[in-house]
Amino acid sequence: MLINVNSFLLQSYRCEMLCGGSARREGKMGLRGRRLWWVLLAAILLTSPSVGAQQTDQPRRIGYLSPDNDYAKRKKPSAYHRAFLRSLAEHGFVVGKNLIIEYRFAERESERLPDLASELIARNVEVIFSWSSAARAAAEATKTVPVVFIGITDPVAMGLVESLAHPGGNVTGVSNQGLEINTKRLELLKAAVPRVQRVAVLMHRRHSMRERMQHDLRAAAPSLGIRVDFFEVQAPNQIEGAFAAMKAAGADSLLLQEFDEFTTYGKQISQLALGSRLPAMCHFALLVQEGCLMSYGQNFLDIFRRAGGYVARILEGTNPAEMPVEQPTKFDFVVNIKTAKVLGLTFPPSILLRADRVIE
Repeated sequence: MLINVNSFLLQSYRCEMLCGGSARREGKMGLRGRRLWWVLLAAILLTSPSVGAQQTDQPRRIGYLSPDNDYAKRKKPSAYHRAFLRSLAEHGFVVGKNLIIEYRFAERESERLPDLASELIARNVEVIFSWSSAARAAAEATKTVPVVFIGITDPVAMGLVESLAHPGGNVTGVSNQGLEINTKRLELLKAAVPRVQRVAVLMHRRHSMRERMQHDLRAAAPSLGIRVDFFEVQAPNQIEGAFAAMKAAGADSLLLQEFDEFTTYGKQISQLALGSRLPAMCHFALLVQEGCLMSYGQNFLDIFRRAGGYVARILEGTNPAEMPVEQPTKFDFVVNIKTAKVLGLTFPPSILLRADRVIE
């Protein structure tokens, strides 16, 4: 247990003087004095504050590594970033008071992530918070600095942790359950647009679980009376060509795979889907505001809040190796009536009742 050493020494000295000073001068400490000494020593150990948010005059320093652009440093930070900061503040860590956050952004250039992770380590950050491809870069850059991730589909398969229950190293966080969610998205797309028969699945070739996702979607499709075709890209400039290939193949709807670059270029993808008259099921609620027909996925406000709690607990002294990887517990189903009207669709009443949010 970590305690305030100076306070402990001072209190120990006072205790010794009170309990046994005179006895010691006589060459021994009385039994009663010894008992009182141990009682007071135990009280000191139990009540001394742990080294945490209030323990040091020096601010704590954490890293924030993003694969994307400058979300966190806008004049009005995103709701997700605010949730992260609020969670830290609930544990007593406040930016500008006792916390410094070192931000690094890859600006959609994933090849920069290893160098940015190394920069954070050189700045002596105590924890690195990151997501998706940035989390992998951070984990590969250090085996000593704790890394808290979100947006990782299967951290065990990626070699980031030994198991969800016992991570065993310096990496932990909140996974995104991407494999299970994809089949649920397919089911909701069919329920919302019953006429759907051929679903185009837009995937990124760099996704580590790409083959497993394809297997699971192929297995789920026959029972829904649909066919799935996969269209892969490995760079943003290939997205438009993928949509042309979808239409040429006779696709009548779109399922967007969860990937950080697809989130970054979500507006372009949503508009291409709308222009191609493809009802689109996306992975992120913000993309529904950009033109996707619907989305189903984890509640990212909750994910960022929980990540802030992980970072705070590590700053308070918890070993990341002993912090189980959590999974999402809150999910959002969002639909866009305006997009439906543009596509000439009407949502079944059952879909509107199931929706957590309806954009009109």
